[in-house]
Amino acid sequence: MFTKSFVGSRRASRGQSFRFQAKALAGSILSKLAFSVVLCTPLFAQNVAAISGTVQDPSGSLIAGAEVKLTQTDTSYSRTVRTDTTGAFSAVNLPLGPYTLDATQAGFGPYHQTGIVLEVNSNPKFSVVMALGNVSAEVTVEASSAMVEAVSNAIGQVMDNKSVLDLPLAGRQVTDLLLLSAGAVQSGTVSNRGYPVIPIAIAGGGVGNNLYLLDGATHNDPATSINIPVPFPDALQEFKVEDSSLPARYGQHAAAAVSLVTRSGTNQFHWTAFEFVRNRDFNARNYFALTRDPLKRNQYGGAIGGPILRNKLFFFAGFQGTITRTDPTTNIDFVPTQAMLQGNFIAAASAACNSNKPLTLKTPVGTSIPITNNMVDPANFDPVALAYLKFIPVSTDPCGRIQYGYPQPSTERQLVGKVDYQKSDRHSLFGRYFWPHYIAPAYFNGTNALTTPSYALNNRIHSLVGGDTIAINPTTINTLRGTYLLSNNTRAVAPFVTPTDEGALTTSTEAAKGFTNLSITGGFNLGGGGNTPAEYDYTMVELSDSVDMIRGPHQIAFGVDFIHGNAVYYNTQYSNGQFAFDGSQTGYGLLDFLLGRVATLQQGADVNRHERSSYIGFFAQDTWKVNRRLTLNVGLRWDPFLPINNQDGQVLQFNPANFAAGKVSSVFTSAPAGLIFPGDSQYPDGNSETSSHLANFAPRVGLVIDPRGQGKETIRAGYGVFFDSPPMFDYVRIASVAPWGTLVTLNSIQFSNPYSNYAGGNPFPVKVSPTESFPTQATYWEEPAKVSPTYMQQWNISFQKQFFTSFLATISYLGNKTTHLWDGQESNPAIYFPGTCGAGQYGLTTAGTCSTTANTNQRRQLYLQNPTIGQYYAQL
Repeated sequence: MFTKSFVGSRRASRGQSFRFQAKALAGSILSKLAFSVVLCTPLFAQNVAAISGTVQDPSGSLIAGAEVKLTQTDTSYSRTVRTDTTGAFSAVNLPLGPYTLDATQAGFGPYHQTGIVLEVNSNPKFSVVMALGNVSAEVTVEASSAMVEAVSNAIGQVMDNKSVLDLPLAGRQVTDLLLLSAGAVQSGTVSNRGYPVIPIAIAGGGVGNNLYLLDGATHNDPATSINIPVPFPDALQEFKVEDSSLPARYGQHAAAAVSLVTRSGTNQFHWTAFEFVRNRDFNARNYFALTRDPLKRNQYGGAIGGPILRNKLFFFAGFQGTITRTDPTTNIDFVPTQAMLQGNFIAAASAACNSNKPLTLKTPVGTSIPITNNMVDPANFDPVALAYLKFIPVSTDPCGRIQYGYPQPSTERQLVGKVDYQKSDRHSLFGRYFWPHYIAPAYFNGTNALTTPSYALNNRIHSLVGGDTIAINPTTINTLRGTYLLSNNTRAVAPFVTPTDEGALTTSTEAAKGFTNLSITGGFNLGGGGNTPAEYDYTMVELSDSVDMIRGPHQIAFGVDFIHGNAVYYNTQYSNGQFAFDGSQTGYGLLDFLLGRVATLQQGADVNRHERSSYIGFFAQDTWKVNRRLTLNVGLRWDPFLPINNQDGQVLQFNPANFAAGKVSSVFTSAPAGLIFPGDSQYPDGNSETSSHLANFAPRVGLVIDPRGQGKETIRAGYGVFFDSPPMFDYVRIASVAPWGTLVTLNSIQFSNPYSNYAGGNPFPVKVSPTESFPTQATYWEEPAKVSPTYMQQWNISFQKQFFTSFLATISYLGNKTTHLWDGQESNPAIYFPGTCGAGQYGLTTAGTCSTTANTNQRRQLYLQNPTIGQYYAQL
């Protein structure tokens, strides 16, 4: 690996890696240019820190009324507080960065301390000892911040900018560093509608249960609740992972909180430029690999920050581009051989091709096609299946094995801009804009050759945040924050064909033009649910306000957080049919395909959804310093559950009592008995799938013990309840149900004529009206009319001790229990009946095995209860 960069210091590491450093002062023209780019963002507060401590004389007596001034050295921002009657002081909502602390009081020499660095959500504690006398008795201390957490009960870890830049990162993906936090593990691979991210579970929570904050604003993907991309290392100041017994100000999600902070400008201009290159030409071959790593990746960009008005107005801007290219990954699938195309499956069914277990192929269910000694007459092959084979190469391997690959290039761009304005010592504002953009092409030219690319994924995110922090007085701080998040995600396919184009008697839609969704167990796949033409657009607006007050030994905070989400999307996953050949018909998937014997077909209309969600949370928190050795934390949060609302009323419920009584809906009079819709008297809550749940009160309690009162060691213990909100994608399956999506599930059918035995013939295209007939064998998704929100109980105990000035030892126990986890459950299962049954039983046309894939829907619970109505239901 060869790396060039104009940031950091020159160094060599594993492989070949070189980094060079260069800094320069930027002129006024450049500063004005950056100002014009960044200042268009609104100005509002960001992740902050707090300082507390005591002021005493050399004998240990506490000094009341002493003035304590805290100054951020990079920007000259300052905050002044006074000690109370117990000699204690607190300053909350301080911007991050390096500070000095100055204390003065009549009759004592001034005190000056340097080396203080405030990190995100940190609460260091200091003991200030002033000398008796006048100015000549000044005490100057050069020391770093206290490392022990003296206020919060949360278990957390900060990763500062130096660590972010210096630690090795594959692809400079900052979220990899989250895995260095205790209890954090990567859980599979997930993409936010195609934008690749790293799903992380922390201390027993799920990947969608973490709260992500960027500059104090929500940074969760509205659709999935996992994180959206975070800024590149040069644009990130630091981040902190906190878990277990978080304060009441944290809500919406139940597991950990990840707070990230982008960089800000200072009174000095700083700029960086970088290019990181990874290319196989610079890499040695791994000892155990046959070839050198083929990855080619170029990451380039830079960042600049500085003052616009010294001590007042600051800017920061950064950009990173990432171009990734690699040789095709070798994939192994199975396709027909020349012998198979001639009806000879002797080799394919042999022990050598099936893990030493020979297959005996059988006549497909419901047909009379003769199969003798693993041979079949190719005249029985389905014409649609044969039409698709023009896209599939013929294998020369006796088992049908084929190796192939296709390139998977991608391009990502990130742009960050930020402005900080220190209007006065009491009033500060900031605005930040973040734009990640990811595109990935698809390679296919309509034959079995991979050539010119066309785009497959085009994902753009716009994150706009602003904040306003006002010190109403030295002991009362108000923080206002506004957020606007727009996520546009488009998914397209390279030009191909549909089953209708190849002769199947089905219906295809214009939105899914050129798309096939076909899978063969033990064979090959074409298309797939995650590759369908689709577009997902999400808009989210957040407004929050909090007040922090210091009243004697109490640090009181209360506030509100409101988030409104809007989703508009379409999907074509089932529009042209999802055909599955699983080998259940003949015992071999490729033969099922060639004979056109489909095990399961699911087909529905184009999905179009317009949904809104609202979240609101209220909190109150009191940090009570009982004495210099004991602090109590007591808080309460109200997180009412407000269900997602479908703007078009495309939601429904299944009512078992109505099904048993044969009662139909008054809204859709032709719907089968059991279904109810918005407008029916029994429907739970407007245009939502389920009802609200308002009594969601989450208490938080904890204590912090400082045994010696010096801030060098603490014992902490806490307990809290945390409610979790579902993602907006929670309703996506409901979009496919009748009468809107009309998803039909058929078993054991013919590829070329799937609806030959379907009552009423092909039900597509769908016509939606109150009196339009509903399809039989339809699939439905629904949520219970009353559902209990998911919540987590967390508890912990922790001991911290600081050694010297820069070594901290921590041992912690974390526990949690999650209740009311949501999951899917089949409410209309097919019942298995053993043995042989006569004609007419369970949908059998002739005597035979009672339970087959062909009569799955006739063995379902609702069909057995009432065949006349139950025929309308497949999966539920």
